[in-house]
Amino acid sequence: MRSGLPTESTSSHGNITATRARWVLVRCGSIILAVEMDYSSPNAATGNRMLANHAYNKDPYGVIYVIQRLDMQTGKTSQFINGQGGSVRPQVSPDGKTIAFVRRVRLKTVLFLYDVESGKETPIFDNLNRDAQETWAIFGVHPGFSWTPDGRNIVISAKGHLWRVNVQTKEATQIPFTCHVKQSITEAVHFPQEVAPDKFEVKMLRFVTVSPDQKSVAYTALGKLYIKQLPDGAPK
Repeated sequence: MRSGLPTESTSSHGNITATRARWVLVRCGSIILAVEMDYSSPNAATGNRMLANHAYNKDPYGVIYVIQRLDMQTGKTSQFINGQGGSVRPQVSPDGKTIAFVRRVRLKTVLFLYDVESGKETPIFDNLNRDAQETWAIFGVHPGFSWTPDGRNIVISAKGHLWRVNVQTKEATQIPFTCHVKQSITEAVHFPQEVAPDKFEVKMLRFVTVSPDQKSVAYTALGKLYIKQLPDGAPK
């Protein structure tokens, strides 16, 4: 397999080949998927091309993440979906003609569709939970979602529910579900606290400095400067 990825070393387990440098390669049948580590949620297109998220600068209203395409035959990458508010969580439709992704638009996180042939971007659902682009997104910047097998709907989570979003009408229908949860609630531990005492033990001393003759020590606490004779003098 030819690749232009900047890797240092690799290790394999089952269908996953992981690098110790920047990239993780995942094989799914004949499809190779390249994911840059520390970035999130790739998804494969058909053939020998795939998508991966990239780039980070902490401004969610600029461009933190873009979706890139990596050609596994040539090893070359190119920006595929890029716009203000970032582009994350790419999911390719069953027919390979449309890519669903998530983007920040002002104060909302919005589900978009990208037409592969024309490049047209269309928002279809703006009631998502807030994405985590500007944070250290160790679990991804947004929860995963998926197309239905017929390519007519996208199933996604938002506001504590599951939703089925029709990609043609943009109509979002809540998918009802229930679950039984058993929880044990323990009474919190309480300790008596004296409010505003005249004296109390200081827990943190700052800038502790011992005198050249080793006979006293100076430090600050509670915004004041103290000096104390060693070893057990009273602070002044």
